[in-house]
Amino acid sequence: MAYIIAEPCIGTKDTACVDVCPVDCIHPAKGRTYDDGRPTFDEVPQLYIDPTECIDCGACVPVCPVTAIFALDDLPEKWHAYIDINKNYVDGGKFQPDKYQKLSDPQQPLPQPYPIPQPAPEPAPEPAPPTPQSDSNLKDPTRRDTLHV
Repeated sequence: MAYIIAEPCIGTKDTACVDVCPVDCIHPAKGRTYDDGRPTFDEVPQLYIDPTECIDCGACVPVCPVTAIFALDDLPEKWHAYIDINKNYVDGGKFQPDKYQKLSDPQQPLPQPYPIPQPAPEPAPEPAPPTPQSDSNLKDPTRRDTLHV
């Protein structure tokens, strides 16, 4: 069982997990370039765990400030797409450019395991009844009736 980095990492990319990993399976590391052409730290939206390199020690889980790392069996269903996203970034130390770009394309929404319910639109409020006007409001205050004799 490997560990998976899910959606909460996006935009955070805290590297405490990289620092505690005893086998260097969390990528990309800050300041590192890769000979196989994989994107560097500044070019990715999140960090990834190589499932074939991960030794399932769990050292990364408690240091993640946004609770983005899960054991495979504990990964919430809504984030199951991140299993392939992590695997396709780097699998067995080999970057998967075609698979990675297909799954991490920001123009493509992540696959959802089930439809997300949308709230029903609220009905428009009924207009308030007109305010009754008193007789004094009906007279024209600028008109003065004068009696001519």
